[in-house]
Amino acid sequence: MKNLSKLIFGVFVISLFLVFFGCVNQQPIGDKNLVDLNSSSVDNNLTVDKNSSTYSNLESLFRAKTGNTVTVHYVGSYENGTIFDSSVDRNQPITFVVGSGQMIEGFDEAVVGMKVGDKKTVIIPPEKAYGVESTNVYYVDSNMFDTNKLDVGMIFRESINGYIIKVVEVVNDRNVGVTVNNSKAGQTLIFDIEMLNIK
Repeated sequence: MKNLSKLIFGVFVISLFLVFFGCVNQQPIGDKNLVDLNSSSVDNNLTVDKNSSTYSNLESLFRAKTGNTVTVHYVGSYENGTIFDSSVDRNQPITFVVGSGQMIEGFDEAVVGMKVGDKKTVIIPPEKAYGVESTNVYYVDSNMFDTNKLDVGMIFRESINGYIIKVVEVVNDRNVGVTVNNSKAGQTLIFDIEMLNIK
C-alpha cells in the first residue's frame, strides 16, 4: 500500500514538473514574428545574405510568373506619344492570369519577374502585340456599308470591336474586296506598367 502511494505521488510530481516547464518554454507568437508573404517589403525583413543562392530563391517567390493572377495599372501609347488606353485615368486596374492568353503576348512577357510595387516601361513590336497588317482580301456585299458609292482606299471602322475595314477592290455595284485588321495592327506599342498585386 505504501509503495502504491509513493508511485502515485511520484507520478503527480513528474506531471507538475512537465506542465510547469512546458509552459515556461512555450514562446507566444506575436504578429511581429509573422512574415506576410504578400508584402512587397518582405525582402527587407529577410536576414539572408543578398548574394547567396538562398536569398535568390526566396526573392523569386515574390515575383510574377506564369499561372499567377496579377493586378496591374498600365498606360498604353503609340510611338508618337498618343495614349490609346489608360487604366490609371479610369482608376480601374486590370486583373489577369499570366500566360493564359488574356493579354497580348508582349504584355504577358513584360509582367513576368515583376514584384509588387515594381514599375517598368516596355516597347512591344507588332509581332507580339496585334500582329502585322493582314493583306487577306474578303469579298462582301457593298450594301453592308452606309454609303452610296465605294472607292478603293476608303476606310471604315467597325463600331463594336474597332476593327479597320479597308476597301481594296471594287468588283461591281454589289461586291467589294476588303481587308480587315485590328486598329492597332502593325503598330509598335509602348506600355508603362505598375505591379499592384500578385496571387
